[in-house]
Amino acid sequence: MISSKTKLSILASALLLVASSSLVAAATENIHHLKPGEKLENVLLQDRLTVVKIFATWCPPCQRYAKEKIIEQLAKAYPDVLFVEVDTDKHKTLVRKLKVRSIPYLLAYKDGERITGKGTTINGFKSVSYLSDWIDGLLKK
Repeated sequence: MISSKTKLSILASALLLVASSSLVAAATENIHHLKPGEKLENVLLQDRLTVVKIFATWCPPCQRYAKEKIIEQLAKAYPDVLFVEVDTDKHKTLVRKLKVRSIPYLLAYKDGERITGKGTTINGFKSVSYLSDWIDGLLKK
């Protein structure tokens, strides 16, 4: 028979696990990983700024974004911004259509339209601080 103390300990552990899972889900609910066959246009039909990160799993600067959880940090800091991650190996046609020449590559959309002009794209690895300034500038457009 399990003691009351053990039951309480198990229950407390289970509650902590559920709570931490909910916090992780809440922190990343504005991050979308584009699935094979899924169209970027369908994701962009949202009335908010969307930052698209184009990456490859084999790319060292892209790996650094993942290791340092850059997108996760930005998603937490900007809950009203949608972050979409596009793997070049799974979306070759889209990458060609967007004329991506190097990775990692970040670009932005607002109300479904690509934001263009000077300073609206990012090539290579950048810090959270640098990207925060970039997003702040995009939000003002």
